[in-house]
Amino acid sequence: MGVTAATIRRATPADARAIAQVRVDAWRVTYRGMIPDAYLDAMTVDDSAPESGRGSSARSPRRSAPWGATGLLTWVIAQNHGARTFYERLGGKLLVEQPFEGDGMNLVEAGYGWRDLGALAMAGASAATMQQ
Repeated sequence: MGVTAATIRRATPADARAIAQVRVDAWRVTYRGMIPDAYLDAMTVDDSAPESGRGSSARSPRRSAPWGATGLLTWVIAQNHGARTFYERLGGKLLVEQPFEGDGMNLVEAGYGWRDLGALAMAGASAATMQQ
């Protein structure tokens, strides 16, 4: 199986619906069994798009990265061991685990960070090469 090259670029407003669709699809597949099915089944692209004020992988006023624009902070439900292992293999550092309450669900989330997006891109490229 070949690996497709990826380009990291800044998202534009034109990307909003596609990003929201990826978020909805990913949550439904990844978090089934960790989050109530009713919540996952009720997720919509419209509610997840950044302009709705509810969703987005790039917006969250309650979370602020401790670094500047050259870093990345991502959040994952703590039970998602596959994602956590993936982030750690790419050099992500566990910064915090904390309770998270959202939409009536009490969960634990883990925050992983990278100080240098260049190093993250190199780790990703190296991992992709090893899978070929």
